[in-house]
Amino acid sequence: MALKLWKFGKIKGLFLSSSVERDPDYVVEKELETVEILRKRGFTAYIHLRLMPGTGIELIKQSVEIADRVGINIEFPNKGHYDDMKLFLDFKQDIIKRIKFISRQVKKAQKEGKCKAGIDTQMVVGASDETDKQILDVSEWMYKKMNARRVYYSAFEPMKNTPLEKKPAESRWREYRLYQCSFLIQKYNFSSKDFVLDDSDKLPVDQDPKLLVAKKLNLKVDINNCKYDELIKVPGIGLKTADSIIQSRPIKNSQQLKKFGVLSRAHQFIDFKREVQTSLNFWK
Repeated sequence: MALKLWKFGKIKGLFLSSSVERDPDYVVEKELETVEILRKRGFTAYIHLRLMPGTGIELIKQSVEIADRVGINIEFPNKGHYDDMKLFLDFKQDIIKRIKFISRQVKKAQKEGKCKAGIDTQMVVGASDETDKQILDVSEWMYKKMNARRVYYSAFEPMKNTPLEKKPAESRWREYRLYQCSFLIQKYNFSSKDFVLDDSDKLPVDQDPKLLVAKKLNLKVDINNCKYDELIKVPGIGLKTADSIIQSRPIKNSQQLKKFGVLSRAHQFIDFKREVQTSLNFWK
């Protein structure tokens, strides 16, 4: 079916995962067999492989060789949550150790032009008593230590005939705020410790996390002299907008900023100066 859909231009790639039929290696072997069949039949599009916790080292190597992106779901931010959920896995060996190995293999493969889309993972939000701080700490580790291309979050939803069928669904707003912070860590050089959390170490779901950080720091940047890394910390200014501002300086007023698409909420964090500092006027 995937091959037909791709040939008809209906899909541009394939995400391949599986439930645990038997042991992890058996499951991943079946996934790899599927990918090999597709490749032999001419499927050259993107393939994203989701491996099982505890997958053998040799199968991980094969996965990185044949797929464009490879990952294992972390699901919960630490061993304690696995114990609480009665998931009988060795958190360090079956998940963390495997992720580290995938990261190393991906780095090697990318030097040869393989597995270009890198490594990713996913965490469930709200199934256990995890805090946003714990989730963001793990996310930062994935981005800055494991060179992850993406961390996904999935708000918990109860299902009938499962042990958690009576547990309430998690707010989609919590999931959304975690995604915002995730991108700020990955693209804007924020740290997990930068974010404003409530007494339960969770993000306020009714406020933008970038705006809260700016207010906490009493952020004020000189629009004409600040560095790029400072400018992208301003709420309402994105990466492309920051590039455009720096290339067009000096900026004289807020009306000029509007032409770049700078949102009005950014203005309270910006100072204007008429001249850009140079090596000549810096010492005056």
